[in-house]
Amino acid sequence: MSEKIISFGVTEKEFQQIQKDAKQKSMSISMYCKSLIVPEVEFNKYYKHLIRKVEAFPYSITFTIRDLIEVEIWDAIPKGIKLAIGRQFYSQVKNRAIENIDIIGYGAARTMRYSKKTP
Repeated sequence: MSEKIISFGVTEKEFQQIQKDAKQKSMSISMYCKSLIVPEVEFNKYYKHLIRKVEAFPYSITFTIRDLIEVEIWDAIPKGIKLAIGRQFYSQVKNRAIENIDIIGYGAARTMRYSKKTP
């Protein structure tokens, strides 16, 4: 099944509100809008799981996204969604939408490493 693209226009005020709401949920604007229409988007389910794991993770220890998600869950996630989760998490950390996380750089197997800072 191929994906279809839907686009729509919004006012500047609506865009600012959507952007603010998406940032609060640590989501891209397109994923946020899709989540309003299709609440259990597979990406959202796994990304929310990742954010819960990050929140519970101890401070001052480096990690990769793969380190946080259980093996049986990780193995069930399609590769495209894994890559999207990685891009989204990196973007949110870089833009400080997710606080108290530092980007350390690439580790083994070219996976991005992060560290959780003490607040």
